[in-house]
Formats: sequence, C-alpha cells, structure tokens
Amino acid sequence: MFHRLRDLLCLFAIALCNLLPSIYYNLSSLMEARNLQTAREMVQDDHWIVTTLNGLYRFEKPPLPTWLTAWTMQWFDATDQLWLLRLPVLTVTLLLLFALYFLVLKGSGERSIALLSACVAASSYRLIDIGSLNTWDIYAYAFAFFACLTYYLALPGERRWPFWLAGVLLGCSLLSKGPVALYGMVLPFLVAYSVSHGWGELRRWSGPLLIGLAIALLMGASWYLAMYVEAGDKLLAVLGKEQHTWENHNVKSFWYYLSYLPNSGVWMLAALAALAWPWFTRRSPFLSLIYWWHLGSLLLLSLVGMKAIRYASPLFVLSAILVGHLLHDLAGRAWDGLRRWE
Repeated sequence: MFHRLRDLLCLFAIALCNLLPSIYYNLSSLMEARNLQTAREMVQDDHWIVTTLNGLYRFEKPPLPTWLTAWTMQWFDATDQLWLLRLPVLTVTLLLLFALYFLVLKGSGERSIALLSACVAASSYRLIDIGSLNTWDIYAYAFAFFACLTYYLALPGERRWPFWLAGVLLGCSLLSKGPVALYGMVLPFLVAYSVSHGWGELRRWSGPLLIGLAIALLMGASWYLAMYVEAGDKLLAVLGKEQHTWENHNVKSFWYYLSYLPNSGVWMLAALAALAWPWFTRRSPFLSLIYWWHLGSLLLLSLVGMKAIRYASPLFVLSAILVGHLLHDLAGRAWDGLRRWE
C-alpha cells in the first residue's frame, strides 16, 4: 500500500508540474469562452437545467461540465479568474491519470509499468492541452475510461453492481459530450476485450451489461427530454444542425488521426515504435487488450468524416500504456545486458 501511495504522489507531482503552467498561462479559446459564459449565466440567472448563451438557448452541449464549472464559480465566488475556473478540468484529468495507473497495475501486475504509463500520459503534449482547457472533451473521455476500468475489474468477478456503476459513469459521459466517447473509447474496449480474453465473460454478463447501458441511456436522454419539453422545436433544430455539422464540417482525410503521433510531443518516436513492438514480444492478454483497443479506437474515429485532434484523446491515453510497456521492456533488457557485461 505504501509503495502505491508513493507512486500516486510521484504521478501527482509530475502531472501538476505539466498541467499547472498550462492551466495558468494558456489563452482561452472561443469554445472555452462560450462554455464559461454558459456557466456564468447559469449562476447569475439561477437556471440550472436550461442552458443559455447570451440569453439564448444553448442545446449543443450537455450540461454536466457546465454544472461543475458553475459550482466552482459559486464556491469561490469568482466568475472571471480563468485559472480558477479550470480547476474542475484539472481535477478530472488527474483522476483520469490515476485510473490509468490502476488499470495498468491490475492488468500487468507491475507497479513500474503502471507508473511509467501514467507518467507518459501526464507528459503527452496534446493530453496536457486538452486536460487544461474547458472544452468539455476530457470530461466525456474520462468518465468513459472510468467505465472501462470498472468493466475490466468486474468482468472476471461475480458481482453485478459494478456493471450498474459503469452505466452511471457512461451516463455522466453522455451528459458531458453526448455519445462521442462511447463510440471512440467504450465500443472498441468491448471489442478488444472479446479479442484478447474471449467472448465468454461478455456473454456471461450480458444481462448486467445491458442494464448498465440502459441506465446510461436514461441518464443521457434525461436532459434532452427536459429540453424537448422546454423548447422542442428549437432542440430539434439544434440536433439537425449538429448532424449536418458532423457530416459536412471540418471533414478530414481518413488518415488524419495518425497525427496523434506528433501530437504526443516528446513521446512521438516511442509512440510510433509502440505500434509495432507488441508483434516482436510476448503479449499478455492485457497487452493484447490495450493494443487492439488502441487500434480499434483509431479505426472507429477515422471512419467519422468530421475530425478534430481533441477527439483523439483515447489514442493519447492508450498509446501511453503501450509506451509504458515498451520503456519497461527496453529498460529491463538494458539492465540484463549490463549485468551480463559485468
């Protein structure tokens, strides 16, 4: 227990060293400015269900991250201090890094691999950027990753309630950014798990899985149903506009998301090597899971016409785990070589 606590404190320190300068110095983007204005109006006008921007309905974004930001404004009695309003997204990013650590620790059984993987993620250029701005994307992917961690822990077990907990987490993801993270992170996880561990456990728990999914859908749909009651015509118009945007706006090449490699920053070459390395080493079921999960996310995200690098968040997280395994393997081989030389 002490060693794990020491690992988490080390990860916490490294993450803060990378995230705090970005939290404090990064300029606000147009999207972040709109999100913060929605939170301000929520506090000032005291309407916590119906979201607005400049007094007009804003149905493009579900409200969960806005609620968290608005509560931060109320708690600190501040609506304009940008670094303060980024504390919720900082907290969610830290929790994502801790969840990554525990997933790798459970899957590999090695504290060193878990810490390496989490530290790689904490120092990935684009993940730092996404995890320090109020663009809401990190919320959706973090809650989806928490659900995948819950699935991974629950599938070999004998309890039903973790699948319902995963459903609540997926519902939070839907209330953060819609179904983006379920498509780009959760679906490839389930497919990759069936490839690496077989279909048996997924079939065995199909009932609780479906109940959890129903919980998620009910949670995710609840706000949209409330907005339909509030202003059905405007909501349908916004949903139609969003569909058109996803089909026609910012359409990129199928290969666009390979740009996650240079966006990994200092880990670019290691991330590239990690794509091929599992074919040249003995793969555990957990490493196979991460490898196919990573490739599945890359494929599914690439199939969508509209692309933005912030939607590649699953690739940065999963690539970090592959890089952590690669670094651990290379360090072990180098150490063995030094001992033989002596």
